[in-house]
Amino acid sequence: MAIEVRIPTILRTYTDGQKAVEGTGDPHRYEPRPQAETPAPLDDDRDDSSGGIRPAGSSSSSHALVGGLLGSGIAHAGFTGVQWTGLNKTLIAIVASPVLGMILSMAIMLVSSWMASRATAQKAEKSFRVLHLVSSASLSLSHGLNDAQKTMGIITVLLYSTHWASGPFEVPHWVAVSCYIAMGLGTLTGGWKIIETMGARITKLSQHQGFSASLGGSAMLFLASAFGIPVSTTHTITGCIIGAGVARRASAVNWGVAQNVVVAWIITIPASAAVGALFYGFTRLF
Repeated sequence: MAIEVRIPTILRTYTDGQKAVEGTGDPHRYEPRPQAETPAPLDDDRDDSSGGIRPAGSSSSSHALVGGLLGSGIAHAGFTGVQWTGLNKTLIAIVASPVLGMILSMAIMLVSSWMASRATAQKAEKSFRVLHLVSSASLSLSHGLNDAQKTMGIITVLLYSTHWASGPFEVPHWVAVSCYIAMGLGTLTGGWKIIETMGARITKLSQHQGFSASLGGSAMLFLASAFGIPVSTTHTITGCIIGAGVARRASAVNWGVAQNVVVAWIITIPASAAVGALFYGFTRLF
């Protein structure tokens, strides 16, 4: 039996496509138009031949970096070589960021619905479309701000450990520029599967929900970057998408796909650690 979260009538007006708030009979209240939603149906993620759900294809690059660094470090110096203080802060942030992002996106949905409660359908739709574009740009900026710095750190550690760099720990400018270019090209040429999973298979997103999820995600990433805490962008935005979906109703979220995404996250750290340790052992042969 589906579990539904009771939400204020004003919010149901926006997310459930009602023409009028129940009991008001107002035909001018905002109703999301079908083309504003991501077109892929949730049912498409089921594999009819096996009766199951196909893998979501979404993993965390942050987990891969942490796991690879841990695996190679432990292979070289054992567990005593791990800086547990820094690792614990990172692991706590990785877990906390999607939860806080989900709560923040739900709050944004509620507040923005209340603020636009008297808007006409056309005006509200146009406003949320523009706001969605702005919040998406903000999310892209915060993504590069946090994720690119992780890669810069890994490359700079390599430069110092191989004596290609010396003195106080500082990221060379060419490393920073290279990471930003690589991230931009990777995003530009990335496959459709992960985009499809995040944008359509977890829950259908209207312009309003997309704006709420993007704004919540960018706020979390900007905050984490300001405090120098590396977090998983994938974790964070997934939590925000789920929060925007649950704000409509819990049954609007495809929990099977969300579970597959979480499983992929859990597997990524030990798998990348094993690969990192394997490659370290391989380099010791020469």
